[in-house]
Amino acid sequence: MNTRMSLQLPTDELASLSNGALMRLLEEAEENERFLSEERRSLHERLDTGEPETGQASESDSSSVAALERAERALSEQRLELHQRITELRIERGRRVSGLRAHLRVVD
Repeated sequence: MNTRMSLQLPTDELASLSNGALMRLLEEAEENERFLSEERRSLHERLDTGEPETGQASESDSSSVAALERAERALSEQRLELHQRITELRIERGRRVSGLRAHLRVVD
């Protein structure tokens, strides 16, 4: 199964995945989140150094900073969507694990 396509699976179809496919999908989503986080950190570093120390940015500096801010917002939105998907995958994984646990009975 192509996991890149599976990232788009509706939540109600997660139950149809095998345990292995679910774990691969979760691992891929977490890897993608790490990549996006690193990209976002890099953008933040560039934003922090984007304006001259004098506080007087030129017009080209301002447009460059604005472009970086737009890119950061777009990455943040992608990351938020990915976090939601990771949560859905973890919930499905947890549902499966809790279904495997033996139910304990109270013994007097």
